[in-house]
Amino acid sequence: MISSVIPYSDDPGTYLVDYTTQKDGFVYESRSRAIFENISASAPIVFSVPRQTGESVSFEIAVRSTGRDILHMSVTRINPVQTIPGGVPLRPVER
Repeated sequence: MISSVIPYSDDPGTYLVDYTTQKDGFVYESRSRAIFENISASAPIVFSVPRQTGESVSFEIAVRSTGRDILHMSVTRINPVQTIPGGVPLRPVER
């Protein structure tokens, strides 16, 4: 799983980041107040979490300015494909 946090500005900035990644409900990596410098639209914050087939992965992040204002918060969860009775995988409906 790859997750990116992309600022609107191309002016490089410094951000304080709290994040936690979990695999199958267990903490894979967690950091508080990690400092990311020179971040911009062309040089975003990027996280990569290896994921095996059938594995659940979650990623929670809070990005703050150096003045500690919250700029972004999100949670992303990816779960294994579920099968409904009859053996048909669930898929998004295309319209």
